[in-house]
Amino acid sequence: MKIKKFLIERLPHPMWAQMSLALGVLVTVSLVFLGIILIQESRNAVRTTVLRDQSQLAIRAAADVEEFMKHPKQLLVATSSLLGTQNRDNWEQESLLVDLALNNEIFEKASLVDLNGQEISTSSLGASFENYQNVDSFKMAKSGSFYTSPVFILPHKQLPFVIMSAPVFQRGRVVAVLMGWVNLRGIWKKVDEVQIGQTGRAYLVSENGTLLAHEDKKKVISQEDFSKYDVVQEVLAGKEGSKEFRDKNGKSWLRSYAPIPSLHWGLVIEQSSEEAFSFLRKMTEQSLLLILLSLAATLVVSVFFARMIVSPIKLLAERMQLVARGRLNQRLPFGRKDEIGYLMGSFNRMTQQLKEARQSEKLVLIGRAATAITHELKNSLVMVSTFINLLPTRYRDSAFVKQMSEVLPQELNSWKNMLDDISNYSKPLNFEMKPIAFKDVIKNFISLVEQRLIQSHVELLLDIPAELPMIQGNPQKLKQAFMNIVINAVEAMPAQGVLSISVGTPMTHAGLMETQQLEVKIQDTGSGIPQERQAHIFKPFYTTKPNGLGLGLAICKEIVEKHSGSIEAISKVALGSAFILRFPIYSPTPDIPSQGGSKAEAGQSKQES
Repeated sequence: MKIKKFLIERLPHPMWAQMSLALGVLVTVSLVFLGIILIQESRNAVRTTVLRDQSQLAIRAAADVEEFMKHPKQLLVATSSLLGTQNRDNWEQESLLVDLALNNEIFEKASLVDLNGQEISTSSLGASFENYQNVDSFKMAKSGSFYTSPVFILPHKQLPFVIMSAPVFQRGRVVAVLMGWVNLRGIWKKVDEVQIGQTGRAYLVSENGTLLAHEDKKKVISQEDFSKYDVVQEVLAGKEGSKEFRDKNGKSWLRSYAPIPSLHWGLVIEQSSEEAFSFLRKMTEQSLLLILLSLAATLVVSVFFARMIVSPIKLLAERMQLVARGRLNQRLPFGRKDEIGYLMGSFNRMTQQLKEARQSEKLVLIGRAATAITHELKNSLVMVSTFINLLPTRYRDSAFVKQMSEVLPQELNSWKNMLDDISNYSKPLNFEMKPIAFKDVIKNFISLVEQRLIQSHVELLLDIPAELPMIQGNPQKLKQAFMNIVINAVEAMPAQGVLSISVGTPMTHAGLMETQQLEVKIQDTGSGIPQERQAHIFKPFYTTKPNGLGLGLAICKEIVEKHSGSIEAISKVALGSAFILRFPIYSPTPDIPSQGGSKAEAGQSKQES
């Protein structure tokens, strides 16, 4: 219990933060565990692939060396066949040997030897003939088999050589031996071409482990013995593969090896493990980075969904506060089919019932207003009656007639305005709502009031974009609301002044959600409204005018709220007033009724959205 209490006390206070933390911890543990397994499996797979690829590279390089050594053998066999086709004199034999040596740089020398080991022709013109009776290459070829000698170093050349010997047949029997001194310098080039990265190197060993090719040519010339190394012993035993080892300095190396069976040689490729498995290190780093990015994305998504879940609750709390302050036009979108959607539907039903209760209260207020209207009408009727009674005797009095013609229309217009106001306020606001182009509404309204503003010596300033969005509304009722505000503005500027009308689409915040709304701002340079009166200006029957009922702004507020909008006033004495009206932008997607909401509520929501 103490641990639970300790954890609860240290949890972040916002609910969305608590949900984000819980989701983040759950996903983080899962991702880390899964990431470790994936990285380990990937490392094993990559290591196996690198070892296999290195082994295949060694096999291909060994095959290239073997193919390289086949070429001089084929040349010797072909030349021996030419020498054995018919009896040739020494000059013809020498010409074939010279062509063989000159046209193929791999041959240092070519000699034709008789069965006694005595040289009878050679490509080295002018050289004295030698006897090879005791040379293994001669002995093996004399027995009828092609033979390649072990590698040796020619002292005057300081290069590795082998002697290839091919028997010369005539009529099925050996009549001579063709010997060729093959320069293995070309093998060096082949082995040096096997390059892997910066540290990769290859070397070639003979059947007894002596170096034939290596990046350090001094080791080759000195015929350094590598037979002591395990990898050389394995490759000379005919094995192939890859393995890791550490040198005397503790550095790790990867060795791949493959035999050359026809020559009994072996090829070995070495590369530092750090370089060979560098991709593995990069892959691990990238995997860790991916895990970190996934964790960051998870945290962001957790915060987003947590706020998305908590946002409607916070919005509901904020709308409840507005309802508590008397703004009963609040409605919540209840398209969700969960408990939160049901709660929003209940909220909408509650506000609808409160609005109906307010309508009943309004009828009571109308009864109270009837007394005031009766009093106003009685005083006005006394004045009108006086003029009518005096008319038969004073109809020739031009001053009297003029005064009567001015007073009577004013009084009649006052009666009409009072009766219109009480009529509009007493009946529920039920009018047709449809998608409308707001730019047409505001344009028609400007045309309607321009002339009146000119007559009242009021300058009109407009800030209206060329393109405006559509809203769900009623053009006539909107113009009525705007007209009530403009009339009040003109009356607040009896001499002259400036009336500004601007329209925009700013982003507004609804709880944690951000939405775009249509905003209309009507501002005057009149006398302004005292601070203590600003809280009452939208209440019915509240007025500071001597001949008004105080219903103009109340009706205006009802019209705006019927459009699911809001209205607020900002005013400073002697500087003027600004009325800001906001309306939701029309969206063609209708709200979906929530669980528990009635069909009637769904229809009403669609009409008022």
